[in-house]
Amino acid sequence: MTLFILLGVVPIVLGALQLQAFDAGRLINQESGQILDLQAQRLADRVTQWDRMNTLLVQNLSREPGLSQLTPQQLRPLLQSTHHTYQEQVWSIGAANQEGRFIALSEQETIKPIDFSDRKWFQGAMKGQPITRETLITRGTGEPAVIFSAPVYAETGDRFHPQGVIRMGMVLTELSNVIGVTHIGKTGFAFLVDEQGQLLAHPNRQLLQNKLQDFSSYPPVQQLLKGEEGLLKFEDSDRIHWLSISVKLANGWGVVLMQQASEVSAPQNYYHRSAVTLSILTLIVVGSITWHFSRWVTQPLTDLTEAVWNLSKGQWTQRVYLSQEDELGTLAKAFNRMAAQLQLTFKALEGAKKDLEFKVVERTQQLNTTLEELKHTQAQMVQSEKMSSLGQMVAGVAHEINNPVSFIHGNLTHAQTYTKDLLSLVQLYQEHYPQPPEAIQQEIEAIELDFLSEDFPKTLQSMQVGTVRIREIVKSLRNFSRLDESEVKAVDVHEGIDSTLMILQNRLKCCQSCAAIEVTKNYQELPLINCYPGQLNQVFMNLLSNAIDVLDERQQQLDRKTLKDHPSRIAIKTEALGDAWVAIRIHDNGSGIPQSVQPRLFDPFFTTKPIGKGTGLGLSISYQIITQRHGGRLWFQSSPEQGTEFVVEIPVIN
Repeated sequence: MTLFILLGVVPIVLGALQLQAFDAGRLINQESGQILDLQAQRLADRVTQWDRMNTLLVQNLSREPGLSQLTPQQLRPLLQSTHHTYQEQVWSIGAANQEGRFIALSEQETIKPIDFSDRKWFQGAMKGQPITRETLITRGTGEPAVIFSAPVYAETGDRFHPQGVIRMGMVLTELSNVIGVTHIGKTGFAFLVDEQGQLLAHPNRQLLQNKLQDFSSYPPVQQLLKGEEGLLKFEDSDRIHWLSISVKLANGWGVVLMQQASEVSAPQNYYHRSAVTLSILTLIVVGSITWHFSRWVTQPLTDLTEAVWNLSKGQWTQRVYLSQEDELGTLAKAFNRMAAQLQLTFKALEGAKKDLEFKVVERTQQLNTTLEELKHTQAQMVQSEKMSSLGQMVAGVAHEINNPVSFIHGNLTHAQTYTKDLLSLVQLYQEHYPQPPEAIQQEIEAIELDFLSEDFPKTLQSMQVGTVRIREIVKSLRNFSRLDESEVKAVDVHEGIDSTLMILQNRLKCCQSCAAIEVTKNYQELPLINCYPGQLNQVFMNLLSNAIDVLDERQQQLDRKTLKDHPSRIAIKTEALGDAWVAIRIHDNGSGIPQSVQPRLFDPFFTTKPIGKGTGLGLSISYQIITQRHGGRLWFQSSPEQGTEFVVEIPVIN
């Protein structure tokens, strides 16, 4: 009887304990894989954000208005300014011509005549690729770096023949630091490779010196280059077993996280040892009780065995209630205490797991929010710097033009008076001496004195009209050049709109590929407004530029007859809203804004333009200038095929 009970009960108890240990080990392995995958995704997001910010920086620099027309002496200060802003990461910014030779470098004035036309970064840009990356080892520090390049196009709008290349070299210090501090347990670490499997960042800095190490034959990198992602188990050359997670980035690079399999399976081994120990103890207890009280404890032992089985299946509320006060009753009480303790322990583990998951999600959200804010702030700084530089350049040009034009305009009045006096003297001479000598008569006929007397005053009058026109243009340029003014001033809104239209006049004119855009102005009498003039001009520039872009697309879609009957038009209307507010309405007769994108129109980095034509910051910055800096409102209304109207409402007193 005793042997029968032992053979019947002990295997059940041992099996239940082993099953519980197996389930616990499986959960531990699953959770370890999830942790590796979560860490890999977070690290991949960090690398992707870094790549996107640098890509945006190079593309914005290559699309700088007028860049293709600048001389090397004018290019270098622009490159130096960007280099100074990002000097901790950038080791060189250069501009190369169509032959592959640098014409300007941010870090040095003297340029060696070296041909770079065979380099990947130059060939990719000259093929029209929006962004090209080339990884290499820097000569100065011997550390990995990446070159970003983008094509530079002419101002004529030709997007098929680049005029040159903007090249920026970035050291990988930031990515190396991020990779270096990424640890999982005691043996887990991460590394970064490029699209060819070459090592870019690794905790062991000795692997990153002098040349790019080829990791393409390493099992996790092989998996990555084949386009496969996910959990991989492999054995390295030292016969160490590893678990790895590989994530391929959009730019072709790859992030790999690894951890020794022995560390991952350590908790599982602990559960197995605990299960064996508990099994041995259970065997001794059950055998002793069965040996002494086989007949009397058969049914209670069956109940206990069933309870243990249920407990192994996760029924933590399982209890055994026996009326005996002997050893079996004590064992039942001990089992109940063990079940209660296990219930509390697993409940605490579950709570700790949920709390950890919540903290990971919360911290990830905080990091993503911080990254978005940093990215937005950086883009705003770049945009502000560009607009400030534009204002300074326009102000300088206006000043240099104004002086000689004023000199010419002032002297034209005296020239007209002198001309009138001289012509009167000639006429008086002809009246008193109608028969001049033959030599004088021949010279009169040669220079066509009658025509000269009639045409010369007209020529002087035309010159005076021209100088007046130039002075009006200079005045508009000087009004627009107030982009960098930081204090609040009382200004005329109409002057800001007119100066912005003067700057955009070239885009409004007729060209070979498009018809002229009509601009109608309906200005009401407005009071002077206390505002930031430069920032308000920036808002007008963004809204009018967007309207012109929309109308350019409209002209490409319609034929000439339709455009002649329904020309592209921008209507600008100003009005007073009571005594305290004014409104500026800018309406275009384009195709309108789709309903699906209207809720996101003021979001940072959101754009409906093709890649390379917009950063998605214009409306976001304009909205911030109007609402936060001026306490006003910026809104729009749009209907399909009816066009779009943006309305700027600002208080008279800010």
